[in-house]
Amino acid sequence: YTVGWICKEPRSMSIALTMLDNRHYQLPVPRNDDYLYTLGTIGSSKVVIICPKKPISGTSLLESLLTHLQREFNGIKYYFITGVAGGIPPDVRLGDVVISTPPNHIQIPDLSQRDLHAPILPDWTTRSAAEFPRSLLAALRKVEVQHGQFGLRITEHIDKAKNALSTNGLIYLKSDRLEDLLFNSAYDHVDSTTNSIADISSRPGAEQGLERPCGSCDMLQCIHRLPRERHVYCGTTISSDKVFWAALERDSLRTRLGRDIWFPDAICLETDATGFMGKLPYLLVHGISDYADSHKNASWMDHATAAAAACVRELLMPLRGKSGCMRVPGEAFFCHGMPGSGKSVLAAAVIDKLGEIFHSDSSVRICYIFCKSCAPEPSVLSLMASILRQMCQVQPSLPQAFQDLYDVHSKQGTMPSVDDVCSAVEELVRMSSRTFIVVDALDELEPSTAQQFISRLFSVQHHTQANIFATSRFIYNIVERFKNRQALIMENCARESDVERYLDSNMERMPMFVRASAEAQLELKRIIVGSTNGMYSLFESARECTTLEGMQQSLFHCTRHDGYLEETMIRLRLQEPDHVDSSLQVLTWTTFAFRPLTIKELQHALAIELGNSSLDQEDIPHEAFILSDCCGLVSLNASTQRVELCHPSVLHFLKAHTSTWFPDASFYITKACLTYLSFDTFATGMAQSEEEYNKRLLLNPFFEYASLFWGAHAQDEPDWTYILNFLGKQQNVAAAAQVYFKSAFKASLSDMAEFGQPVGLHLAACFGLIEAANDLLGTYDVNLKGFADWTALQLATMLGQEAMAEFLIHQHADIESKDSLGRTALSLAAMRGRDSIADLLIKHGAEVQFQHHDGLSPFWLAIEQGDESMAQLLLEHGADIEMERPNGQTP
Repeated sequence: YTVGWICKEPRSMSIALTMLDNRHYQLPVPRNDDYLYTLGTIGSSKVVIICPKKPISGTSLLESLLTHLQREFNGIKYYFITGVAGGIPPDVRLGDVVISTPPNHIQIPDLSQRDLHAPILPDWTTRSAAEFPRSLLAALRKVEVQHGQFGLRITEHIDKAKNALSTNGLIYLKSDRLEDLLFNSAYDHVDSTTNSIADISSRPGAEQGLERPCGSCDMLQCIHRLPRERHVYCGTTISSDKVFWAALERDSLRTRLGRDIWFPDAICLETDATGFMGKLPYLLVHGISDYADSHKNASWMDHATAAAAACVRELLMPLRGKSGCMRVPGEAFFCHGMPGSGKSVLAAAVIDKLGEIFHSDSSVRICYIFCKSCAPEPSVLSLMASILRQMCQVQPSLPQAFQDLYDVHSKQGTMPSVDDVCSAVEELVRMSSRTFIVVDALDELEPSTAQQFISRLFSVQHHTQANIFATSRFIYNIVERFKNRQALIMENCARESDVERYLDSNMERMPMFVRASAEAQLELKRIIVGSTNGMYSLFESARECTTLEGMQQSLFHCTRHDGYLEETMIRLRLQEPDHVDSSLQVLTWTTFAFRPLTIKELQHALAIELGNSSLDQEDIPHEAFILSDCCGLVSLNASTQRVELCHPSVLHFLKAHTSTWFPDASFYITKACLTYLSFDTFATGMAQSEEEYNKRLLLNPFFEYASLFWGAHAQDEPDWTYILNFLGKQQNVAAAAQVYFKSAFKASLSDMAEFGQPVGLHLAACFGLIEAANDLLGTYDVNLKGFADWTALQLATMLGQEAMAEFLIHQHADIESKDSLGRTALSLAAMRGRDSIADLLIKHGAEVQFQHHDGLSPFWLAIEQGDESMAQLLLEHGADIEMERPNGQTP
């Protein structure tokens, strides 16, 4: 065994075990042994995984583990130390992985006793990485060059391990609800145990969020960042004796290290390897589970541990070069990517390179098919015949059987069968020393033709050891065929540097005003790199523009790309009728949903039969059908499990052609949501416990989305029959309101059980559905109180539904009605920053000087929120600037 893998506790070891290809026999362990061992292989590496039976703290942990490991397994050449660590923003994200070689392992044993504002000189760094095996160093260089794509492969390893981890009931990896929240450094964590119903509705912007670990923290203090896939970094790890709970101290440390030109790329903090000096080469591999601040919690621990373990597996996997599969007979290489990302150019380059390599070897055959250039709707026979024709053209002489086959069909005026053609291809392949078949744009074929053609290619390969290189957009069924064939699969996704080089080489094709100005060229690069998202073809849409602003607009609207998308939609409409309907439904949800749906949410949404009272499980479509029916326009994000359109330009195109392709989108989505919410399974009303609530969401994945967004979809084309039918089902309304209030107001289940139950009128007020509210006023009193004693007017006020508030006032809603904390509608408007509604309430006689039983007033609330415009409005209408609270404080 040449590789050691050190885990710091048994839970980490359980995750590490899932990364092994094979587990070996278990060693006999003495009773008094303090360590757990597992032997196995990853690729060709024999690995020993070890961890202590009981936690050991700090340096003693690693030193004792290493001493024991080296004594028992003296063949070990190097080892990995895995765990979790705190990341230092802004580069890293939760779930990222940081790999540190010894020169980048910085140790500051007494950091807790130092002044972070004074110069910080690390005590030592450890051994050079020169003794590492070359293959491992090559893998590390690969990480440095393509850390983003490397992160995607880490996600694949984690996905494969999920079943084993969930089965043992011990480990729970990332769910759709796990969020990466980075707060402003000056904002400290708010412990949810200190909160009461008093501040359930008082946090501005809370209605946009879902349940979070930092459920009581102000989400306005959260730093907005664009989502991205996991990255793996070769960076610096700082080991110290200090656990960082203050973000400002963390930032001070990074600033100091950077200022002193020591380790400006420091991105990872941990406490277990302080004072450690390894005698063998080692790598620290840490998953980022927190941001070294007061908001740290256990939510990301297992997922970060799994990411680190998956990274070790990827580093030890056999390094198979992208050209290697074409050197080994019988291998297949599959490249997928979004439209315009350069797949066809890559296929042409492969053909050119193969011709260059084998130009002097007449026994090598190179055949190619560009499916986009084929005749309309080519058959499997015509495609295989094209391969046969190309092989015959370079064959010095043909076997007599070929001549006989030609003579028979020539006389009869017929074509040979597909089997005959494939057999002829196989015979010619056997007569050559090597055969390469390059197929570009499999996605351009009719789906059934593509599947049959792939089967024939694989059959030829199986019988002859031919090599296959193929490209396609991400079509689920096509990708799965190559995965099952164990082909080397690569996503063709250009990095920014690739696009920049492409622009440099094509700059002479740009307008004169760009070529004549270096400044204009730099600005052009910025615009195009930021807009094309790796799609080279979009570059062409900017060439005819006369200004940089025009280029930016052209790239945004992607007019040249629209023609391709138009062709794709036409091809989609030519599928079988059932496939067409399901495809358009998938595109409707992915285009018009207010957030991307998970695959499970989308499966339930597609299974809804409008007007039914339950969901037929047999109607739930398989994931493969969802992803394969849309001609590559949608894809599954592996890390979030959300179904998304393949590129922003697709979203723009589909929305711009709503009247053509989706004339009833809002109408359909609204009715689907309301049908789901009206199911009998929700007729029991609110869940009575967290366990029951979570089980309801698990068994009914679409329930959360439908509860949160049905009213927003109903704004455009409301179907009042469906809306009123749902709002009249009191228990179903309560079940949906429970989800909505839990999200919008951070209400706990215990609060909702204690403080009243909302009715249909209240939900209509939340979404501003005036016509529905008008109808429901025939059933409910306008001042009926629900959860937290809120009336419909108070709910409309908090959620900014001004038209609804005005309507309710005209229906004689009580402006001075008080909720369970004694707050009026004006108080809630001041708390939520609803200036226009506050002005409306005041004009209709709302009392400005009103004071709650805790001494607060609307003016007080505006001051507490730092809302200057609201405070000014209240002062103009007589707010008392000297109003005292019971403790004597004034604003």
